[in-house]
Amino acid sequence: MSPAPSEHDPLAPPKMHITQKDMQRERIPLAFRDYCAHLLPSLNKCRREHWYLPWHCEEERVAWTKCQYDELSFG
Repeated sequence: MSPAPSEHDPLAPPKMHITQKDMQRERIPLAFRDYCAHLLPSLNKCRREHWYLPWHCEEERVAWTKCQYDELSFG
C-alpha cells in the first residue's frame, strides 16, 4: 500500500478529511470549506451547546485556529 501523494510531495495539496456532502449537511459556509473544514462540525456543535460562550470549546477552537495558521504558513 503506497502512502498518499502529499506525504512524499511537499507541494501536493493536503488531503481533505470531510466530503462536500458532509459540509453541505453541516451547513458549513463556502468561505470556510478549506482543508480545516473537518474541524468545524465539532467546534460548531460545541458552540451551540454552550451558547457561544468564549471560555467553552477552547480545545476545538485552538485546533481549528492552528490548522488555519498551518495552512496559510505552509500552504
